[in-house]
Amino acid sequence: MERDATIASLRQVVEPLLAAEGMELVDLQWSRRGQRWVLTLFIEHEGGVTLDDCARISRQVGERIEVDNLVDHAYTLEVSSPGLDRPLRTLADFERFHEHLVRIVTTIPIQGRSTIVGRLKGVEGESVFVEAKRFGTVPIPVTQIKHARLEIEF
Repeated sequence: MERDATIASLRQVVEPLLAAEGMELVDLQWSRRGQRWVLTLFIEHEGGVTLDDCARISRQVGERIEVDNLVDHAYTLEVSSPGLDRPLRTLADFERFHEHLVRIVTTIPIQGRSTIVGRLKGVEGESVFVEAKRFGTVPIPVTQIKHARLEIEF
């Protein structure tokens, strides 16, 4: 099965399982590490994700992948919380983390920079607004965001 098709099939299985548990899929990564394929799920739950949550979701997802025969070769399944530097993927993520410090890498430079670090100031239409020390408030079109993460603040 083609990689993108595998990812889409896995998402279709994982998201409803997580929703039934009151959780959300933050990210799903299907990648090769050496000779082995690894499926990594980053899950989120209001109040945080526990080790028991990860183990339960791992069992449920593993069983479902086996029953539906979604992966026909050996793989490792990892389930984790997204951590303090969680990725931001959707407009809802950017809205939810309003006023948080973020690091955004763009596909093309914006005001001469491909990496912008600053505070999320909001979302308007299809653009995310970040207040960066050097530039003031910068609109970043979602279509130009390559990666975005929360920055850890101490």
